[in-house]
Amino acid sequence: MKEGHKTEEQLISELTELRQRLAELDALEAQHQQAEAALAHERDLLRALLDNSPDYVFFKDTESRFIRTNRAHAQLLGLDDPSQAMGKTDFDFFSEEYARQFYDEEQQIIVSGQPIVAREWKVPREDGQMIWLSEHQIALMDENGEVIRLLGISRDITERMRPE
Repeated sequence: MKEGHKTEEQLISELTELRQRLAELDALEAQHQQAEAALAHERDLLRALLDNSPDYVFFKDTESRFIRTNRAHAQLLGLDDPSQAMGKTDFDFFSEEYARQFYDEEQQIIVSGQPIVAREWKVPREDGQMIWLSEHQIALMDENGEVIRLLGISRDITERMRPE
């Protein structure tokens, strides 16, 4: 037999190995497609929650910049589209006094990891009118326990707070 030529047995062995590898790759591709479908489903659920919730929902990075907000919150900020809030901070929407208070509280949550739960307080709308909110702010952590984001959810309770 000449050098470089393979026997029938060697070729069959290589073909068998290639078929096994192809089957493994097919299985990996199927797993990848399932993971993509599950991720798309989760993304759709989050989008539905954000798009349909009457509550004000936002996510911020650790520097208190908006990375996502829902329609209701965007309207509270005086925006037509939630994407207009991305990368901005409360200093872009509120007076220095309120923005500083918001920022300081958020940074404390980020440093401590301790949430604010069901706090009721008055805040200004974009038109200057004061409203009452019940608010939760929660530190979101990565798998190492490091704070990577802040989640805020607020509900307008102005009607409930009005004297009868």
